[in-house]
Amino acid sequence: MHQALVLTLKEGALEEYIRHHDSIPSSHPDLVEAFHSSGVKAMRIFVDGDRLVLCLEADDDQAMQRLWATEAHQRWSELMEPLIALGPDGVPMSNFLTQVYEFDGG
Repeated sequence: MHQALVLTLKEGALEEYIRHHDSIPSSHPDLVEAFHSSGVKAMRIFVDGDRLVLCLEADDDQAMQRLWATEAHQRWSELMEPLIALGPDGVPMSNFLTQVYEFDGG
């Protein structure tokens, strides 16, 4: 299945956000394992100004919740916290998008 999530970056955080993500394979192998074990098969992140759109392919609609519950992702969240806009509750300002169309080429 496919899911999309929108997050908001803090002003001026894009370069550091990209740098951290570029280092995932070499610096965060535990996060890579958490992706696999949670059922996240692939992820792509697009940027539009201060908005990030995370598009992922996953085993099911609970894969992100399983990923977020891992220790590896909790450490990653601490690293990302200074870069992501948070709501008044201290949780990242985010929402899942609803898919309305898919063209699969088949």
